[in-house]
Amino acid sequence: MIIEVWTKDKYAKNEELNLINKFKTAGFNLDKIHLSRLYKIESDFSQKEYGKISENLLIDKITEKASLKGRKFGSKKMHKAEIWLKPSSTDVVGESVLKAIGDIGLKKPESARYGHAFYFEGLSVGKARLMIEKVLINDIINTYNLTKVR
Repeated sequence: MIIEVWTKDKYAKNEELNLINKFKTAGFNLDKIHLSRLYKIESDFSQKEYGKISENLLIDKITEKASLKGRKFGSKKMHKAEIWLKPSSTDVVGESVLKAIGDIGLKKPESARYGHAFYFEGLSVGKARLMIEKVLINDIINTYNLTKVR
């Protein structure tokens, strides 16, 4: 199961502007970008237990939201880049989440991995791949998947 966590709109402006400026510096002009944190937790937890993990462990209830079904947008012109550490890379955030799940009274999952999702508009698929490979990932330790948001 992937739990997606993001900053609520009224708190996310600075985060988004910083990312847009980072991409502009690298030669990529974007109108909009949104960032989410991803937690891939492998276990046979119920929906309720995954909800407990997101509510009690992964989010700040005042400034953040979480979803077990992914983030929704009104635009169909957006692309989503999911960036993960390769399985051979040490994932210290994933390891911390794995331990913390036990600390909130649930059984320890088989695995937990941490990643990011970037949602953006205004680039062709080819330009988006170039931006991801130039700015967002280190291909030695990261892997990514680029999809069109539906």
